[in-house]
Amino acid sequence: MKNGVIFTIRNLIKQFGATLAVDNASIEIHREEIRGLVGENGSGKTTFISIISGIWKCDHSTMEKNCKHYKPVDPLDAGYIYNT
Repeated sequence: MKNGVIFTIRNLIKQFGATLAVDNASIEIHREEIRGLVGENGSGKTTFISIISGIWKCDHSTMEKNCKHYKPVDPLDAGYIYNT
């Protein structure tokens, strides 16, 4: 893993009809790092986590887990982000 990066999302977009739920979100998580996801009601936090966990499919993004392409088809496939 380059520079201790274990999970990366670039340019995540999710739309439900005319509603843009997540617009171009990106994050990089390093080993032994703790992150929080905060925002107002309706800001896309649950949608963002649902995409990472395989519940929803995103419309566009680049996701990598441990420097490998990551695109879960369902929650079982997603497993735990921190498992290697």
